[in-house]
Amino acid sequence: MRITIVNQYYAPDLSPTARLAASLAGHRAALGDEVTVVASSARYTQHSPASGECPAGVTVHRVGGPSGCAEGVLGRLRQYASFFLRAAWRLARLRRQDVIVCLTTPPLVAWLGVLHRLTHPSGGTRLVQWNMDCYPEILEVTGLIRRGGLRARLLRAVSRWLYRRADEIVCLDDAMREIIAR
Repeated sequence: MRITIVNQYYAPDLSPTARLAASLAGHRAALGDEVTVVASSARYTQHSPASGECPAGVTVHRVGGPSGCAEGVLGRLRQYASFFLRAAWRLARLRRQDVIVCLTTPPLVAWLGVLHRLTHPSGGTRLVQWNMDCYPEILEVTGLIRRGGLRARLLRAVSRWLYRRADEIVCLDDAMREIIAR
């Protein structure tokens, strides 16, 4: 089975999603799957290692973009945009995958799985959205956007659209599952 995991961060980076993605990649490779990871060269924190070993059977495509860790909201948005564009280009050039697993760093990255399906219309690619955060809810709770405002409504509509296109949605807990079910 050909599996691609998409997440902005990947081991040896210290981010939690990098570690989860690496664990899944190593596990699936050990089962004999052909595993590809699309990640950026950005680092989650200044203490994250810049490079390290990759498990056998896992091919990692670092798509470049701003290096180092993002500072502030604008820095993070710049890294997200760079990753989206470069990862979209990489995914469009991969041969058809059986499964695309998209974690939620950056937010709404499952768009890239949908794009892969569109560039490989022969079908058969399953999309798994592995949620680490719920958008726009997390942005509303932290005060980054106004609860129920225009940006929140737009993000909620995009999220709903992506959820409907996913074959599977993985949630961290029941509370997250309830938010997504709403």
